[in-house]
Amino acid sequence: MLANFLSKTRPINYVFILTLLLLSFCIHTLPGYFVNFKWVNIITILANLAGLFFMVLLINFVIRKNLLTKDNSFALFLIVLFFLMFPKTMQWTNAFISNVFLLITLRRVYSLRNNTRITVKLFDAGFWLGIAFLFLNTTLIFWLILFFGMLVYGKQNIKNVLASIFGIATPVFLFYVYCLISEKLSLFNQLAIFNYSFDFTSLGTVTLILTTAVLIATVFWSAVNVTSGLQRVNQKHKATWYLMLLNLLIAIAVSIMQTEKNGSEFIFVFFPASVIIANYFQKEKDKWFKNFVIYLLFFTALSAFFL
Repeated sequence: MLANFLSKTRPINYVFILTLLLLSFCIHTLPGYFVNFKWVNIITILANLAGLFFMVLLINFVIRKNLLTKDNSFALFLIVLFFLMFPKTMQWTNAFISNVFLLITLRRVYSLRNNTRITVKLFDAGFWLGIAFLFLNTTLIFWLILFFGMLVYGKQNIKNVLASIFGIATPVFLFYVYCLISEKLSLFNQLAIFNYSFDFTSLGTVTLILTTAVLIATVFWSAVNVTSGLQRVNQKHKATWYLMLLNLLIAIAVSIMQTEKNGSEFIFVFFPASVIIANYFQKEKDKWFKNFVIYLLFFTALSAFFL
């Protein structure tokens, strides 16, 4: 059964999952480059594919490095399914690039559970968040993750708060200097304009309604089930879990705010959703039901191509 296969992290698991990712890219994204084909598109295709693989492997690295799940392939598999469910997220957009830097930020935030170089980690997290902000300014809301990370891990003090703020300010200031020298201050001023939209009419297609409903239901079910069993785990694990739930809520908020709603905005939800659902899979003892949920997600992802 698929659940048993994904409960391990053997090389064959990575081959299977990354092959599925490659096929997803070839089916959903690759044809768009051949509408008005130019040879320069080959470079764009390779860059897009490399960025996609890098993001997936980066998510896997963040999860494994910070022990956000046990030693299994559930989260990695879920990430690829999410890309299948929302194929627009595979395209090279500002949201895509910004999410890469957010993942590096989150890697530093979740490492706060270890009592080493806390101030440096917070400056580093702020620095990468600042770069993410340059590509998509609504991601600045993710600073709340840094702040609550300090709170739940007991690292809150003025020095650490200022370190995270100065971290964000550093790339923003460097970008300001660049705009000043190149006489493009209007470009810098656009960072202060927070565009948002709550018009969801473009998400009214059958495919997006189905995939969104299945994702929301699965994440909600997983979050409730795992949270209800937290009494038996240590305090640091509880802190990490509650921080992950906050991560999910902020990611949803940022996704909702995006002006372009075509499914690509869901990319911010992929990381916390994969961790939350993976934790449910490794906790669930009923193998039949676990396989049912996995296959439900899998066939929902496939339906995104056929519907």
